[in-house]
Amino acid sequence: LELGAVIGREFDALIVARALGRTAADVLAGLQPPLELGIIAAAGTQQGHFQFRHALIRDAIYEALHPARRVALHRQVGEALAERAPDRLLGEIAHHFLIAAAEGDARFVEYAIGAARHALGRMAFEEAVRLHERTLAALTTVPPDERLRCEVLLGLAEAKEWANDASGSRECFEEAADIARTLDATDLFVRAALGVGAVAARKFTATSRCESAPALLREAVRRIGPDETAWNARLLARLALHELSSGSRPAALEMSGNAVELARSSFDLDALGQALIARHAALLGPDAMDERMEISRELVRIGIESGDQELEMRGHALQFTV
Repeated sequence: LELGAVIGREFDALIVARALGRTAADVLAGLQPPLELGIIAAAGTQQGHFQFRHALIRDAIYEALHPARRVALHRQVGEALAERAPDRLLGEIAHHFLIAAAEGDARFVEYAIGAARHALGRMAFEEAVRLHERTLAALTTVPPDERLRCEVLLGLAEAKEWANDASGSRECFEEAADIARTLDATDLFVRAALGVGAVAARKFTATSRCESAPALLREAVRRIGPDETAWNARLLARLALHELSSGSRPAALEMSGNAVELARSSFDLDALGQALIARHAALLGPDAMDERMEISRELVRIGIESGDQELEMRGHALQFTV
C-alpha cells in the first residue's frame, strides 16, 4: 500500500511488483486483505489496476511515511516506470525522480527536461513552466553545473513566454545570458538574446509588439563569428524587427535585407524563415506588394519542405496582408 500511495490515488500492481522486485502474483496476493477491507478497490476494467477508496486514505498513508523512506520509494517507482515505458510516461517518471533528487539522484535531469519539452509540444505551457521550475530547484541537490542551469533557464524562459508571462520570461533569459557571459558560452548567449520576445517575433505581422532585447542582440552579434551565417541572419532579423517597432524603417529595411542574404547563403531553412518574416514586416505598405506576395509564398514552401506547419500557416496568413 505504501508504494501504491506513492504512485497516486490509482496504481498498477505490475508497477508495484517491478518496484519491489517481486512477482505480480505476490503483489496481488498481498493486496487481497486491503481489497476485502474496502481500503482499495479495482479501478477500471484492466486487471491489476486499483484505486484507494478515498483520497484521504491515500494521503494518510503517504504522509505517514518517513521522509527518507518516501524519497526512496519515489526512486523505486521512477525506476520501475522508466523500465516499463520511458517515452510514454515521461511526466510521471520526471515527477518521481524530481522527488528522489533529495537523495542526490541526478536522473531527474534527463526525464524532467524531456517531460517539459513534451508538455511544450502539446501546448501544456503551465505544466512546462512547473517542470522547469522544479528542475531548477532540484539542481541544488546535485554537483553544480552552470551550463546545465543555463539550459534549464532557457527552457523555463521559453515556457513562460508561451504561458503569456513576458516579464518572467525576460528575467529568465537575462539570467541565462549572465551565466552564458560568465561561461563565455557564445551559443547559449545567442539563444538567450534571441529568446526574448521570440514567440511574438515569429508572428510579428499579426501583432505590433516586439519585446526584444536589443542590447543583448547587439552583444550577441559582436560575440558570434562572421562564419556563423545562419545565427547572424537570425540576429539581424530580430534587430530589424526592433528597429521597425521603434520607428526606424530604413534601418529595418537594410537589416532585413542583409538577414535574408545571409540566411540564403547558409542554406538554413529556419534562419531563412525568420529573415523572410522580418523582411515582409519591413516592406509592409503599398510600395512592395509583389515582393511581399513572393515572400509569403516562399514561406509556405519553406514550411512544407522543413515540416514546419506553423511557418507554413504563417506564409498563408501573410498572403492576406498583401
